[in-house]
Amino acid sequence: MNLRAYDSLDNPPAVDESKRRALIPLTVIAQVFGLGAVIMCIVWLGYYHGGYDWNNPTLVFNYHPVFLVLGMVFCFGDAMLIYRVFHMCPKLPLKAVHGVLMILSLLFSVVGLKAAFDSHSVRGIPDLYSIHSWIGLVTVILFAIQWVIGLITFLVPSIPMRVRAKVLPLHTYMGLFLFSCALIAVISGITEKNLFSNLAYRDLPPPALLSNFMGLSVMIFGGIIFYLVHRYDYRRVEPQNGERVGFRSFN
Repeated sequence: MNLRAYDSLDNPPAVDESKRRALIPLTVIAQVFGLGAVIMCIVWLGYYHGGYDWNNPTLVFNYHPVFLVLGMVFCFGDAMLIYRVFHMCPKLPLKAVHGVLMILSLLFSVVGLKAAFDSHSVRGIPDLYSIHSWIGLVTVILFAIQWVIGLITFLVPSIPMRVRAKVLPLHTYMGLFLFSCALIAVISGITEKNLFSNLAYRDLPPPALLSNFMGLSVMIFGGIIFYLVHRYDYRRVEPQNGERVGFRSFN
């Protein structure tokens, strides 16, 4: 059996499931930390920083961290896990779910960016001067480009298999790279928010403590995602020439 990334529309072949025993437990743990980070972010800004109001120039900013954590961390990470967790399912439906999660990531990110720009504009705060904002904006722009290229390359039936084969390694690498950038942007943003909030950060008051735990949850979620994506035993597999046969029936 050739252990290549399975890309057929037929059912994948049998694999040694004993090597995948930790896949589901680790996925569940990742979801706990990922959802935990989202919930802590909502509580952090909703309880300790005044809540949410799109018509309030101060409170509108609070949407920014929530939507970015939800989009560029949680949805983005889960989109990469789709092919691992549901490795026994046909590929085409998984592509659709992967694409939906990625567009949700992008939409949430755009809403979050708009919240930040709107807040800065009304309050007279300069935009894009910190390394956090640079990394964050570049990440979202590259993410959008990556999504468009992936949509065209892997979902348009007329794209030749040789083109898909050449694009796939770069697509996979860019996904992991951009996910890393998103984690960096989120964690640096947590620090920036705490430093600008006029609280005694060094004394670790409750809002700072909660945000630090949120940052740790983001880090652990990201670490598990990287492990599951890189672990060779967790990849989809296909028989020799299975991918080409599957897409011939699709085309």
